[in-house]
Amino acid sequence: MIPFVSGFWPTQASTVEASILTQGAEEEATKDADPQPRRIRTGCKSCRRRRVKCGGGPGDCLNCRKRKLECEYDVVTVSKRATSCAACRISKAKCSRDLPACSRCTKKLVTCTYDNVKPLGDEEVVYSATSTRSPLSVPVASESWLSQSVIEQHIEAFFTFCYPNQVNAFLRRPQVIRGAKDGSIQPLLAKAICMISARFLVPQTSHPEGGDHVANWSTEIRMHILNSFNQFSTTTLAIVLLLIQHEYNSGIYGSSWVMVALASRIAFGLNLRVESGSSWAEAEYRRRLMWAVFYWDSYAGAGLAEYITCPLEKISLPLPSNDRNFGLSIPVYSQSFDLDTHRPQTGCDGILSRLVWIMSIRARIISFVKNPLTSLRPWEEGSSYQAAIEALAHWLATLPPELALTADNIHARDTTNQLGGFIALHLWHAQLHCDLYRLAMPDLAESAPPSYFDDAPPSWKTDARALCFVYAQQIGQILSLVRDAIPTFVPHDMFFPIFVYESCRNQIQYLKSIGETIQTDNGTRIFEEMMSMVRAMIAVFPTARNLLFEIHGLFFQSGVVLNFAWEDCSPITTIGPHALQHGTILSQMHPLRWHQPDS
Repeated sequence: MIPFVSGFWPTQASTVEASILTQGAEEEATKDADPQPRRIRTGCKSCRRRRVKCGGGPGDCLNCRKRKLECEYDVVTVSKRATSCAACRISKAKCSRDLPACSRCTKKLVTCTYDNVKPLGDEEVVYSATSTRSPLSVPVASESWLSQSVIEQHIEAFFTFCYPNQVNAFLRRPQVIRGAKDGSIQPLLAKAICMISARFLVPQTSHPEGGDHVANWSTEIRMHILNSFNQFSTTTLAIVLLLIQHEYNSGIYGSSWVMVALASRIAFGLNLRVESGSSWAEAEYRRRLMWAVFYWDSYAGAGLAEYITCPLEKISLPLPSNDRNFGLSIPVYSQSFDLDTHRPQTGCDGILSRLVWIMSIRARIISFVKNPLTSLRPWEEGSSYQAAIEALAHWLATLPPELALTADNIHARDTTNQLGGFIALHLWHAQLHCDLYRLAMPDLAESAPPSYFDDAPPSWKTDARALCFVYAQQIGQILSLVRDAIPTFVPHDMFFPIFVYESCRNQIQYLKSIGETIQTDNGTRIFEEMMSMVRAMIAVFPTARNLLFEIHGLFFQSGVVLNFAWEDCSPITTIGPHALQHGTILSQMHPLRWHQPDS
């Protein structure tokens, strides 16, 4: 157990952000005994815009510190070297000899290194927008890849593949693109966008993170975050959230799980849990960040009070607006979200708001199924179990027509790159019913003890098991419907393999409990289609092999034979050699692990 160390933590953020991308609501830096920073001739961007004398050195201008603005500096061009880099010499290619990286390595997104590199002198320092008190205020050589063309390619990939899925929709596309063109985007944020989207541009099926260069970027971002706790902003939080998503996509579950707690602390430190902001667009940006933190925390918390750092009860915000309103800065106002009394409102009933809503229902469901002995029994009137079923029914009944699961809507969402997020809503709805009903399933980690059902109505347990089977089948039917409508559909959300895994596990366990097996071709067809969909994800998400490996173990142990080539299901190990055994990979994913009090 890690002991809790009490300390002094900031609680109040700045009330005005000059820019969503470049100037966050930062805490005032602690006024310790650091030496005065050396001034440089050009001055910072903020002081030049205000036409005042700059009051400090790179990243730590006294004027910016007093006004609680992020201090930005121009990147200083570094001179060329006299020798070629190692990569160009090996390839026998012409090298531009630029520092810190040559143009060829920058274009090919490979690590550029020089032999016997002379340490950067005072005239060669590349300043970042961070405080000089941070050990990483002078970036390492790989910072040079941030050319405008590279950033723009990755930004396009981000808004095509990442933004529409899960809760990554907190950056406004117009501002990000403008920031990339005029150079005002924070370098670390640009790097985070490139980090999370690189796998979609140059897929590398053998590397969990999408390549060595991407792993280097994520390491730099992680180190910068961990060395910059003294000051943080909404931009810092956005970077942390992108890192969480990237680590989860890459199978780095432990770090991702810990980073969620950091994101929660930053969000509460910036007071994002309540409405604030100088404009509606800024307030909506802050709302989306806060709900993204809640989404990840409710998933990572796994229904256990000791893991929850962002409880729903502490958030007093409306649900996010529709993407159209957010992208075009069209104001729409609604009441703060209350799970027990929520009624959808026009302009605030899109994919993101529905996802946050259903995840809030999930938080209560998982809390109940992880602690069934501390609540009323499911069949008792007024139980949390019955309330959860009613909440799911209300969520589905109030879906607007454009979010209903129809072939027309599937085609419509595919043309807007929103198909993955749209389908995820309906998969979560089916999965949460499985989470509830499999309490009655035998021999699962989530099963209640047999004595739990001593007072249950005669058919309650049998009916619950059958309903779990029905909703597990529904997951396969939803994916089959999508595949029939869009044969080329490949999910870009790493939760999809988990939905497939849970669907297979629940169906196999139910058939085992009633003494039946899957024997017909029709019975195995949907399984094979789901396996094919997961296998198609491997090109972009190599760690999808790990889930495929676990699913293979389910069918192998149950004796079910599928017409499916399992050659691609050998796992990529990111957590040690012990993960090569069936049934051990998912145990490393904290939200999926059954909690053992003494472990």
